[in-house]
Amino acid sequence: MLTDIAQSPISETIRKLSVERRSGDLQVRAGRMVKIAFFDHGRLVFAASNLRRDRLGEALVADGRITQNDFDRVSALMRADRRRFGEALVQAGVMDRYEVGTAVARQVRRVALSLFELTDGAAVFEERAAPIPLEYMVSLSVHRLLYDGIRSMKSQELVLKGLGNLDRGLVLAEVPPFPFERRGRSAEELDVLDMAQRRVTIRRLGWAEGGLSFPRVRAVYALLGAGVLREADVAAPVPQPVLQTDTGMFLLSALQSRPDPSLREAIGKEVQQELEHSARLDRQGWLKLARTAPRDELVRALEEKMERYHALRDGVAPDDALRTEIDVILGRAASALRLARQAPETAIAEAVLRRHAAEAAAAVKPLPPPAPPRASTRPPVPAAQRAPAPPRAGTPADAVTPPPPPLAPMSVPVPLAAAPAGAPGEQTHPPGRPDESMRTAAPGASAFEGRAQIEHLLMEGEVRMTVADYANAVKVYEKLVNVAPKVAAFHLRLAVAMACYPRTAKLAEREFYEAARLEPDNAEIHYQWGLYYKVMKIKSRAVAEMRTAVRLSPRHKGARAELEELSPKDSALTSLKKLFR
Repeated sequence: MLTDIAQSPISETIRKLSVERRSGDLQVRAGRMVKIAFFDHGRLVFAASNLRRDRLGEALVADGRITQNDFDRVSALMRADRRRFGEALVQAGVMDRYEVGTAVARQVRRVALSLFELTDGAAVFEERAAPIPLEYMVSLSVHRLLYDGIRSMKSQELVLKGLGNLDRGLVLAEVPPFPFERRGRSAEELDVLDMAQRRVTIRRLGWAEGGLSFPRVRAVYALLGAGVLREADVAAPVPQPVLQTDTGMFLLSALQSRPDPSLREAIGKEVQQELEHSARLDRQGWLKLARTAPRDELVRALEEKMERYHALRDGVAPDDALRTEIDVILGRAASALRLARQAPETAIAEAVLRRHAAEAAAAVKPLPPPAPPRASTRPPVPAAQRAPAPPRAGTPADAVTPPPPPLAPMSVPVPLAAAPAGAPGEQTHPPGRPDESMRTAAPGASAFEGRAQIEHLLMEGEVRMTVADYANAVKVYEKLVNVAPKVAAFHLRLAVAMACYPRTAKLAEREFYEAARLEPDNAEIHYQWGLYYKVMKIKSRAVAEMRTAVRLSPRHKGARAELEELSPKDSALTSLKKLFR
């Protein structure tokens, strides 16, 4: 797709790519300047430029966020370890991951907004899967980007081309697609908003004494492109860009942070300390608990410890000896957690851990020696007189029977962690349309067999969730997603199961995003995603997803109730109250 920016504004290209849910690279050239905007299913997730001032490091120095010495040190680390500049910033201790995320999102937004100022050049879109890793995608609202970008346009001719027919009727949208307040708006915008309370034409909105006013026309275009105004003369709603809340951060939260494998020495020290504390069942050193802490606090502390141990285990190599020591700690924590869950609600930490110590001591007592075999009273039969065993059917008579395989070592089962209170796994979801999204069937397999497999996996997954077997529910739904990867409801089921299982809870965010990527206009997905963030205690993102759910479905009672609880003064709720009065 090739577009001449002098004939069609870049705002229309960006809007079209988002409306059509396209994935790929939008490359914009003007002279020697090249800027690229990366799209993933209609979301603008990254932007880059060949201009030095648009690079992250130079921009941070120019903004005074890091010093030149910091820049030189991080650049040397980046070249030595072949890291990205953001990773090197964290590794060098100059910025943490949150600060890097906000800096990257700010720079991506700055590069994307600079595209709107162009009056000539060419834009070429190449359709392909987004090359940006999910960890480095940023969360930007296309609606807000269109609003701010169009307001920076300098060409009245391009603004008029973007608006099209000026005699179309517009009206104020019931719920704006992003938080929009009247405070701080220009006089032209406030006047347009007042006039658009009822149907009014674009020409009338943009008219001033003597003819069309460029500031007014541009304000109308910005409000229309951002979804604050909508078409009034169409029967069906006009397709809109993907609804994405602007968090000003990476798309994924910091939930999935893992220990750096390069810090093996630090991990080793932590593991040794944990081994000592867990061996002595040291409440204060191991669990940071008081002697009389209630059972619920002990359960919570053990669950958090197990999450940390699994994170440490993922941070070392598979053949590293540290893994064995971490597995020992995991076994101790799992055993203590089992006893804590079985204890009465009135139990205290000291009593539970004392019982755990007693069980552990009993488990290591040596077993009594086996009794000597009793002497047989029957005389032994010579080997030559023994009757040969009859050969099995279908087996050659001279075949040698192989020795039995050695027994596998018995492993102690680890008790499953309970789902957190209020987890989103309590609701069920529609199974979707598996026949439209299954992978290519294996040779000899029929579509009926594929559907039967999906129905079987759905039934097994529901049973696992019902009995709180979340670990196996995750495995079942992973198989389901592998069979039908393009069904958003299946990704949602997997996300809910992962959220209920502490070991995979932090990884569930990816599956929620995949479900939302497949069905961006599904309010229920954003509602469940918001519940997940609420349980994980990330309030800002919970509010963002609830706000998205409400804007997609204003009558969604669950999302409205959660948003009322999390953010009572949210602008989306204010608009809804006016709508339903």
